[in-house]
Amino acid sequence: KLFGVGVVQARIVIVLFTIASLLLLYVITRRLYDRTIGVATIVILLLFPAQWGMHPFIFGRMVLGEMPSLFYLLAGYACFLFTEKRPALWGTFAALFWGVALMTKLQVMPFWIASMLLPIILALLTRRWRIAGFVVLLLVGSLGMYQMLDFVKETFIDSPSLPKFDVTGLTEVSALVVAPETRFRALRFLIVFGIPTLFGFLYATRQTIMNYRQADRTTTREVVSQMLIGIVGTWCAWYTLLSVGWARYALPPMFLGAPFVAALLYRLTDGFNLRATYASAIQAIRTRTWRGNGTPALLALLIITAMFVPALRSLYLFSSVKSDDSLTEATQFLNTTVGHNDIIETYESQLFFLLDRRYHFPPPRVNVEIIRKRWVEPDSPIVYDPLAENPNYLVVGGWGKHTKLYEGALQTGAFRLVRSIGDYDIYERKQD
Repeated sequence: KLFGVGVVQARIVIVLFTIASLLLLYVITRRLYDRTIGVATIVILLLFPAQWGMHPFIFGRMVLGEMPSLFYLLAGYACFLFTEKRPALWGTFAALFWGVALMTKLQVMPFWIASMLLPIILALLTRRWRIAGFVVLLLVGSLGMYQMLDFVKETFIDSPSLPKFDVTGLTEVSALVVAPETRFRALRFLIVFGIPTLFGFLYATRQTIMNYRQADRTTTREVVSQMLIGIVGTWCAWYTLLSVGWARYALPPMFLGAPFVAALLYRLTDGFNLRATYASAIQAIRTRTWRGNGTPALLALLIITAMFVPALRSLYLFSSVKSDDSLTEATQFLNTTVGHNDIIETYESQLFFLLDRRYHFPPPRVNVEIIRKRWVEPDSPIVYDPLAENPNYLVVGGWGKHTKLYEGALQTGAFRLVRSIGDYDIYERKQD
């Protein structure tokens, strides 16, 4: 009631989650390593995005579940860092945040469980019963918190008047895809854009194994590092082996793995001494000797290049994107042209925040069929009749054109084009 409902208001919440996630990641990285690596982590995320759509300030204003879930995950890890002094208080907060993270995006659950199991297994192997029992307690408590929140949601929040949609098949087309073409696409993406994350993951894993063998006791910092290793490693493995291969599905492990990349570069460059690193790399190439600082310097240059080249490409693509007021203009045209009793059929959900007219949106089942056809099985059909709800107007924007959902309806000649505003084509139903 205070701010109204609109595109800006919807994005404010996600932007706040994004800023808070960056701050939490800095706090965690500073505790795991130091302030310099913490700052380097934020620099990597802000200046070296794998794709322009994966930049925190671009992706972080889209109304999607990744950034909120990352915030709650990081909040749980941050709380765990303080459990050494007050385990009951901060452990409760950690379980609460992790339970909300599981509620926010169900995709998080298997990777978060893996992040909890890794320190449990390591503690059991080295007979550190106290830390194993404490993490088990938090694992059970977080799952219990998730179940309780889900019960509260279904009992007191969900409205019985809202329609219930049974979205079947979504897991098979997004999370358990074995099609060879999809697997090759995901692997290629990880090779092109994920090399820094993979090197950072391997470095952190090696350091964790070495520290765990030498240390007499396990600190909360070491446990959180193990948790991050578990979630980054399993998420990258799932993305490569089973996911549909979308870039947004690779964002969480790259975001959470940024501290490892910063720590590795700090080690390879002798505290980010870039001039000396470059000189050592050139000397190694000229003399063809890989001893001393030559090999670390070359590896550092490889990782920096693997970040720098995609970042330049992302900057170019982002600079070529033209912004306009077509969304506002299209909704203004519809609000002044369409009758109050008329129905607008469209697959452009962003219109709904600004429309003051009746509209119809394809059911979630259609989205599953579109994913299957475009990314998994090209020969599978999309069973949807845009005329079933007897719409008076049809709006085809970027998403409608990309999915080709309304091509069949337009080919029947049932609609005539009345206005094109930017990427939005507005059609009116012909009178019989």
